[in-house]
Amino acid sequence: MSLFNTIKTGATGLGASGSSLAVIGDNIANLNTRGFKKGRIAFADVMPQFIGSVNGISQVGRGAVTSGVNTMHLQGGFQSTGSALDLAIGGDGFFQVSDPNGGKYYTRDGSFRVDADNYVTTLGGMKLQGYPAVDGQISGQAGPLQLQTTPLPSKVTETLTLNAVLDPNETKGTAGRLGTLTGTADGSAAAPTINELTEEADWSTSITVYDSLGQSHEVTVLFEYLGTGGTGTGPQWSYSAVVDGSELDDGTGNPQGDGFGAKLVDSGTLQFNTDGTLASVTPGTPDTAAWPGADAWTPTFDFGENPGELGNLISNANAGSSAISFQQDGYGTAFMTGLSVNDDGMIMGQYDNGETKVLGQVALARFPANDGLARAGGNLYSETLASGDPTLGVAGTGGRGTISGYALESSNVDLEDEFVNMIQSQRSYQANASTVRASDESLQTLVQLV
Repeated sequence: MSLFNTIKTGATGLGASGSSLAVIGDNIANLNTRGFKKGRIAFADVMPQFIGSVNGISQVGRGAVTSGVNTMHLQGGFQSTGSALDLAIGGDGFFQVSDPNGGKYYTRDGSFRVDADNYVTTLGGMKLQGYPAVDGQISGQAGPLQLQTTPLPSKVTETLTLNAVLDPNETKGTAGRLGTLTGTADGSAAAPTINELTEEADWSTSITVYDSLGQSHEVTVLFEYLGTGGTGTGPQWSYSAVVDGSELDDGTGNPQGDGFGAKLVDSGTLQFNTDGTLASVTPGTPDTAAWPGADAWTPTFDFGENPGELGNLISNANAGSSAISFQQDGYGTAFMTGLSVNDDGMIMGQYDNGETKVLGQVALARFPANDGLARAGGNLYSETLASGDPTLGVAGTGGRGTISGYALESSNVDLEDEFVNMIQSQRSYQANASTVRASDESLQTLVQLV
């Protein structure tokens, strides 16, 4: 093998070491790049030269070449942020984004925001692909994810659920007096006021309800102890629900105003067992409340006849009458105050009345071979024949990872490993340079002999 070939062999080593340093430099440069996956260079020897030998065929190597640079799709660490739309994938999968021309790209960088048209986009303006929601229900067709951030329409109260304890020792007078008084509560000027009814009741509680226009009103529920007996052989109580007559429609679309008493909208009898649990409810004849401009409203009470239910009344002596919880299912018009993202990529809108609504769901793409993806710059990848075709789906299904909101995936570059590899590549470069220099000096010696 000639000295010229030896120089060329050393030169291939210089090239290989230089390429290794280039990959290491790229990794270090992207140490703080979100979702970056480090590269790893691989080398192969050059086809050797065959030379004759008394012992048969011998081969002399001719150096090294770069056989490829692999992208190491290892999980990066999570960094907490203050934005709900900063998303990190834990496990396999990529976010699919589209450019203005409809081109599809894939990324692990979950830095997203909402643009002026309520599309979820990357910082570069590419639209995140996902499943839109219509009236709080996810549709099956994936496309650019657009969030409906309009106010949440009001919902009329339909059911009131009370969980409370009634103490029969807290009676105020003769049984039946409250029922007689509420019988005159017709919302007229002659009707008793809510304060008067509350004074007569053994116990009362109130809650805010909403009419069909989203306007709020107070409903007061009054209880009176009637004694013991009946099918449950335990305590009996009556209940009466009243609203303020001054707020009712006067027939011209306006409230009646001051000077009008309470209006009875529902009543009934509660029969308890001897152990204090509710045995049965015997409702009376409900009436309606007509508020200005709203539909006529009739309440439905859930007191719960099965122990352990949310709506569950208990009659218990010496416990003291008290409301454990009083809930209703209506609300007024609500405005969105924030977002949250579940593990399955479901984007939830949070509203100022405490309600939540599904706004959309992030899709994740999964490839048969992640190593076949081509880097496209800007933290993006593009599919190739080597990667195979992507399949879109919901996070946490089909081998896809889960999604975390308020977090971003960091680069998976390990700086200590890169420094070690850098030293090794640098020494390799120096050694190959020495090979070239030694060959050059040998050529000089040979020339001087001529």
